[in-house]
Amino acid sequence: MEDFPCFGCGVARVPGPKVRCPECKAARRDDRQQVAPGMPANRNAILDAQTGNRGWTRAQLAEWGVTWPPPKGWRRMLEARISSERDD
Repeated sequence: MEDFPCFGCGVARVPGPKVRCPECKAARRDDRQQVAPGMPANRNAILDAQTGNRGWTRAQLAEWGVTWPPPKGWRRMLEARISSERDD
């Protein structure tokens, strides 16, 4: 069986093309958990930031980069941005 260079670091030898070594897999998993500063980590963090009146403050939305008044669909757009940052 032929060994290939790791798809992540290019140094370690792995059993197939476009395969990552265990160290690169772990590093990539850790990177996915990181979200830009000021951004909520996940959907639950968005819901946890609600006020007692089930809304969000202007300051909280501004921290997340949402304009005031929030446009229709802003939560879906924010959740999509969070998931795309995790996938990068």
